[in-house]
Amino acid sequence: MFRLPLKLILYLGYLVAVAVIAGTLVYRARRFEGTVIIERGRAEHWAVRPASKEGGLFAFANRGMPAEVIGFDNPRAVMTLLDGRDSYVPVELPFTLALKNVEVLQEGPMLDELEALHSGERFPLNATVGMTTDIPEGKLRVLAVEPWAGLVRDPRGTPLALAAVRKDGQDWQPPVFIAPERAARPLPGVLIKFRAYPNETAAREALPQKAPPARALRWGVHEDKRIHWFDGLTPGTGVTTADGTEYTLLDADAKGDRIRVERKHASGTVVETVAANGDSKDGLITFERHDNEIVILLHAWRDGAALAAPWVAGERQPEQLVNEGNTLSVKGPGNAMLELRLDQALLRAVPVPPLPDGPKALVLDTPAGVLRLREGMSGQVKETRLIYRRRREAPQVRYALRASFGKEQPAVEFTLDPGGKKRIEGWQVVHDQDNPEAARLAALRVRRIPISFGQYLAALLFFAGAAGLLVVRFGVRRPLPAEALPFEPDQGWT
Repeated sequence: MFRLPLKLILYLGYLVAVAVIAGTLVYRARRFEGTVIIERGRAEHWAVRPASKEGGLFAFANRGMPAEVIGFDNPRAVMTLLDGRDSYVPVELPFTLALKNVEVLQEGPMLDELEALHSGERFPLNATVGMTTDIPEGKLRVLAVEPWAGLVRDPRGTPLALAAVRKDGQDWQPPVFIAPERAARPLPGVLIKFRAYPNETAAREALPQKAPPARALRWGVHEDKRIHWFDGLTPGTGVTTADGTEYTLLDADAKGDRIRVERKHASGTVVETVAANGDSKDGLITFERHDNEIVILLHAWRDGAALAAPWVAGERQPEQLVNEGNTLSVKGPGNAMLELRLDQALLRAVPVPPLPDGPKALVLDTPAGVLRLREGMSGQVKETRLIYRRRREAPQVRYALRASFGKEQPAVEFTLDPGGKKRIEGWQVVHDQDNPEAARLAALRVRRIPISFGQYLAALLFFAGAAGLLVVRFGVRRPLPAEALPFEPDQGWT
């Protein structure tokens, strides 16, 4: 039976152990994976990685330094993405990497972020519409993300309110502005009016004992982006527009189904007949008729609240003081439930209308009522402060790069798509970092290849040679000299 000599086994094991330890030391000493940050049109040859706070045999290799003392080629751009409070391990690349061009392939979507601050601790919350999460005060539900429209305090402003309604628990209608001279009709059959008074007594005394008119009529003239409105159908009312055209209401039929408006211009006089809730043929004259099943009067004497007095089918309902963020529930005809949410009420304010690309508002159902947060703003729910932000995810970009080696060898130009890789000498450059500034700053992962293929091959040949020497030395049995034999050699027959 073939058996390896014990010495050969021991020496081979020792050789393997030495090779493994040496290979580990070389790998750990040469290994590096970090980030190089390059501004468009600039170059950089320093890469960094966060310093490890762990101890151990290789702790000396993880000692970092503040980013401010590292000799970056473009420190201003690099510090945009690095945290100045952390320490970093720098490595000087054997080449200089320049960002020649950036091509945006796809813009990143906007993400809604909600954060809670309670007892000095911050924790993120789910801002997905329809989701429910917990805060110390109870349940929190995200109702909607909508274009922000609101009121801004201004000493030169006028009394204004911002409110939204919904029926039977459906989605909230977009918020509407309500001014003393302009009532709001957020839904068919619903009329909301707002007035301001010097004190609570005056506000309560101003509530009418009789029901407001069940029918509201008004007509208007379009001019550029505005409408000249006239409440009621008083003959003789009208307006002269900037182009000299004169509009005058002549009369209306007994049922309020139609109106006649005279239009005088240099070219002549025309009488237009406009049906209720319709426009003239050219769209310049509008006639609205509203049959109000529900009328809600809002009387305010201070910022942040209003006294709400609802009428349903001409019958007065109990009044209620509604604070900002709270709702008023009114049971309408046919047991339909109408809810009014008071978002803002200010005695001196100017309106900011919603814009398609403008700021957004996060609508939350909280234990303290409905809270509407504008992006970048915060709101209080008892002991918890909620902060709403929006940020754009990193865009998908393509980078055109150039690696320069000085006068030693020609430069290498290449492009990197998202997820792309490029090997340069003993380094690998990877485009896979999450970077919100990707359209201006490239944050690329760089990895040093600890051992090249040639080095692997050389180490393998060295190991094979050493193992071969051991086999030759201890694994091949050689014949013993005659004097070492335990018996006399056979001399044959004599």
